[in-house]
Amino acid sequence: MKDISKNSLAASDAAAWKDKYIRLLADFDNYRKREAKVQAIAIADAKQDLLEEFIRLLDEMRLTLAHCGEGPAEEGFAMIVAKMERLLNDEGYERVSPRPGDEFKPELHNAIGVVDHAGDWSGRIVQCVRDGWTKDGRQLRAADVRVGA
Repeated sequence: MKDISKNSLAASDAAAWKDKYIRLLADFDNYRKREAKVQAIAIADAKQDLLEEFIRLLDEMRLTLAHCGEGPAEEGFAMIVAKMERLLNDEGYERVSPRPGDEFKPELHNAIGVVDHAGDWSGRIVQCVRDGWTKDGRQLRAADVRVGA
């Protein structure tokens, strides 16, 4: 009889340990998946921050290009700006550059000034001062524009 009770005790101990082991394995698997998600989000946020800083650098490069005299320096800057824009486009970023005469839309444009303009320019964009940017259809930055009065 002693053998039967020892075997049943050993079997229930084994079952309890097996249950604990399976639960621990499931907990660890859930932890691993949760940490992978957290890490992926942190990497995506850091990448977006870097690319948004890259956009500010691109703005400065465009300003430099606009004030650069003609010659090899202008060609070099133009090539660098084009490569920077291609990199951003490959990452899903798109430049929003409203043209003079386009309708002013407060959800897409940031009015930084009002200009008296001949003709029917009321509510129309007169000048785009700084381009806006979108990523995957989501607006990151509104375009800065001057609007006709």
